[in-house]
Amino acid sequence: MNYKTSPAQSDAALQRSASLSKGYSAVFATVFIWSVPSLFMFYLTRYYDPWAQNFYRYSVACIAIAPLLFYQI
Repeated sequence: MNYKTSPAQSDAALQRSASLSKGYSAVFATVFIWSVPSLFMFYLTRYYDPWAQNFYRYSVACIAIAPLLFYQI
C-alpha cells in the first residue's frame, strides 16, 4: 500500500480510471458502429440497391431501439 496517499484518494483515482476506460470504450464502439454499415453497403451493392439497403438498415435499427423506448415508458 502506498502510504503517501489516503485510501479515499486511491478510490477516487480508481473511479476516474474506470470512468476514463468506459469513455474510451464508448468512443471506439461508436466508431465501429458507424463504420460497419459502409462496409456492408460496399459489398452488398451488387445484390441490393441502396434504397433497399437503407430500408433493411433502418428497420433493424427501429426493431433494436423499440424495446428500449417501451421500457422507458
